Amino acid sequence: MSEPIGEVVVGYDGSDQADEALELARRIAPDGATVTVVNAYWVPAEVRAYEFFEDLRAGFRRTAEEALESARPAFEGAALDVRLEAREGNAAEVVRALASERHADLIVMGSRGRGRVRAAIGSTVLDLLHDAPCPVLVAARGAERNTG
Repeated sequence: MSEPIGEVVVGYDGSDQADEALELARRIAPDGATVTVVNAYWVPAEVRAYEFFEDLRAGFRRTAEEALESARPAFEGAALDVRLEAREGNAAEVVRALASERHADLIVMGSRGRGRVRAAIGSTVLDLLHDAPCPVLVAARGAERNTG
């Protein structure tokens, strides 16, 4: 018998596919589960290298946090513990690390697969799948629109 889902991590970037991942996570997570929605933001090396760019770096974080606020309504009325977290770094690495830290039972990601090789799943999801600490569920409805 498998254990119930208690912790879900959702990668979120504000895209339509990420919104689909939120919807999927809400449907799958049982009442009482914790759903952590994470937005990974990238800060260019030139900005990270110098302290006098700290305001700019903080701006990247604020933008990510604002994007996360748009995820909150997807969980209104759900009996879930929803947490929103912005983290600096590569999206696949951020999601992987957070899932490991939280001992997540499931990762849910949207996919914007582009090109022929990555049409079904995008590069971030593909990178994450190599060594994800738990099962990964991909919300890929509509990916066929982006296969050019």
